[in-house]
Amino acid sequence: LLSGVGICTSAIANQEFRVHPYLQNPTDSGMTIMWLSNKKSPGEVTLQQHGKNKVFTSTPREAKELHYFPTEIEKYGKELANTSAPYIHSITLSGLNAGTEYNYAVTQNGQTYNATFTTAPSKDGNVRFVVYSDSETEPESTGRTRRWSEPFGDFDRQYIVDQTIGYQQNMNVISSRQPNFIAIAGDLVESGNEQRDWDEFWRHNAGELGNVASRVPILPAIGNHENYPGPDGGKNEYVEDLSAQAIARYQTYFDVPDNGSKRSEFKDRYYRVDYGPITYITIDTSDGKADKSSQD
Repeated sequence: LLSGVGICTSAIANQEFRVHPYLQNPTDSGMTIMWLSNKKSPGEVTLQQHGKNKVFTSTPREAKELHYFPTEIEKYGKELANTSAPYIHSITLSGLNAGTEYNYAVTQNGQTYNATFTTAPSKDGNVRFVVYSDSETEPESTGRTRRWSEPFGDFDRQYIVDQTIGYQQNMNVISSRQPNFIAIAGDLVESGNEQRDWDEFWRHNAGELGNVASRVPILPAIGNHENYPGPDGGKNEYVEDLSAQAIARYQTYFDVPDNGSKRSEFKDRYYRVDYGPITYITIDTSDGKADKSSQD
């Protein structure tokens, strides 16, 4: 463990999957499968369809946006400097049937991960979805609880679990409800430009602590915490270039529908998904400008 905050760098560096396969961009005829690996080697997705296996090969891209920030290394452990940026893989499947469950397997450097997904239903189908926000993951909260107020009662009590156990148990409940998709209304991580916080998020959603995102697509939205610069920010929480780096991490992990914006900086920051009988829309109320300034 590194500085007692729950990151084992040797485990990150020695496993084939940095992040297990997870689902994105669901439609009634397709699905995108993404994962992160430690090595540049291509991976394979095997899809079972009509009693036959179809194999698709990925083209890995080095996710330079997901490096550990210099002050993050200085503050939490120089071992992080020896952990290279991962490689990201993405395979988009098409020509599938609406509202249908499919088995798939992802193989990376000889290690295979098996899961299922279900395409979006037709417009007259039924949909169950879960919305939550403010997971604000950060590994340094592991093992630490905080004071928690009870409305109209005890305003000075200690919460019974730490963030790690609390979030894990919430995700277990969400998974048990078998939703078609999960929407996160911002503040996925504590600091968008701190890579350790994203590592913690994926430990719960597509990693050692839970894998709901391997079966259920996540539809994310940007919150103010996705703009936070992390350990380097100090009192200047919204520094434009650092906020841009933070958002780049968010954009690297997620594949959302094109929003039609003519400006590249607005791509992926808001979008629309038509899922069965509903339309789901995210908005972005943050701009990365100085807090409470004339530009904000």
